[in-house]
Amino acid sequence: DTAVSSSAAASGFGSGGSSGGGSMDDLVDDTSPQLGGDLDLNSNDITGTNSTGSFGHLRMNGKDLPPLFITGSSVFIGEGTGLADDGSANDNVGIGKDALGAMVSYGGNVAIGNNTMKLRTRGDDNVAIGTSAGGTDGDDMGDKNVFIGLNTGRDINSTNSDANVFIGSSAGLTGLQSIANVLIGDRAGNTLTNSSRNVAIGMFAGTGDGVTAATTENGVYIGQYARSSATDANNEIVIGGEATGKGSHTAVIGGDNITDIYLSEDVGAT
Repeated sequence: DTAVSSSAAASGFGSGGSSGGGSMDDLVDDTSPQLGGDLDLNSNDITGTNSTGSFGHLRMNGKDLPPLFITGSSVFIGEGTGLADDGSANDNVGIGKDALGAMVSYGGNVAIGNNTMKLRTRGDDNVAIGTSAGGTDGDDMGDKNVFIGLNTGRDINSTNSDANVFIGSSAGLTGLQSIANVLIGDRAGNTLTNSSRNVAIGMFAGTGDGVTAATTENGVYIGQYARSSATDANNEIVIGGEATGKGSHTAVIGGDNITDIYLSEDVGAT
């Protein structure tokens, strides 16, 4: 490992002046050495006058590393990331181009990936991982959500949209006011708009069969293409690949290709 401190900068490692005041930018000019090992920055050797700092651009093996910004208790890595943070104890983490770019004072958010929660201005304790996860516009957002995958939670537009778990590419894509939904799988529940307390697991699970399921509540959809036959079903259970529900307050087990249903190990109960 190669340790770099202000004293090293003063002794010719960079062009920055006296010990204790060397500029990190001095390490990346055209005459700076290219480091083959790890670069260790000793915090005791870096001086500053406030709690908001930027390490600028570091270069390793001839390549520029992403900009690193530490503002208050938040850490941001990437171009345009965390630009609006007010420098207080927000405890946000943003990694990726324009991640958390507009968040000022809300906190506890983790955004990883390009454009994750890009223009969101409110929301606490959310986790968004994946390109454009958590949405890219400035609409309202709730708290304690987990969005993992491309475009998950893209259209969330309500401060009441709390406690959702969307995992999978475009899961929960069109959710506006979405409350406590668990949508797992490629495009699971991706037509739901104003919905709550649903569980959909499987590719396209929780969508509609011949209809656009939009305001479903308290539903359970398990299996690939386990879908509803209503736009606004309540308390519907659908289990099985390509199974279609019968509407509110009904339960369906198996699709139309199931020939027998056994309720116990033996054939005594069918």
